[in-house]
Amino acid sequence: AFHINLERYSSAHTFTHSGQYTATDASSTDGAYTLFQEMMMQRPCCIQHSREQWQHILKDISIDGGCAYILSDADGNGAAIVFAVPVDNTSVRITDVLARDSDARLGALSLIRKKYGNLPIEVYGYFDAPQGTDTPRGSMRIINVYMLLRSLAASYPELKANIKVYDPILGQNSHIYTIDRGFAVINDGYMGALDYDVDIEVLTSMVFGNDVTRKILDFPATRPFISLMLD
Repeated sequence: AFHINLERYSSAHTFTHSGQYTATDASSTDGAYTLFQEMMMQRPCCIQHSREQWQHILKDISIDGGCAYILSDADGNGAAIVFAVPVDNTSVRITDVLARDSDARLGALSLIRKKYGNLPIEVYGYFDAPQGTDTPRGSMRIINVYMLLRSLAASYPELKANIKVYDPILGQNSHIYTIDRGFAVINDGYMGALDYDVDIEVLTSMVFGNDVTRKILDFPATRPFISLMLD
């Protein structure tokens, strides 16, 4: 279900940018987590990290010989955050880069280029990355269908559907659900026509698919994003 936009850059890429940015080690910057959380929350359907997990992320990167920087613009405002680790001294992997705009993103990539010289750079990019290849990143298992559909219904109040879900492992998920006017309810007594009769894997593909899935099934779908998982 989880995908990234995998970008690859050779030593020829210089990441030219127009802004002036100052870099500070994220582990020593007051308010770094607040900025990180603010930027992460701008991504819809994204795995979020607590403050404690943020500390684990920084420690993990440090153990791998990597770095995490906050970039500030000329006015001192946080403009970007970048996380990078060397890979066998043959390349550099940027495990995530968050930025206010495209120029700040280029500034972050330029910083990593200067730090690691001419090593090839691989970026685990978000979906709005300017180039790259759509690449599978992680699997998903829905454990609470009712909670999921309630959230979906609240986000899409115009959605109306009767969905039968079969889960061979978590039987409590196997129900008929009615979605209408912003609410989702378990409605096992429903005897009418079903809009969807699916198992748990198909439901996952429906809800966490891409725009193609959305259009084919006429069902709201959002591709989820995951990063900085200590891998």
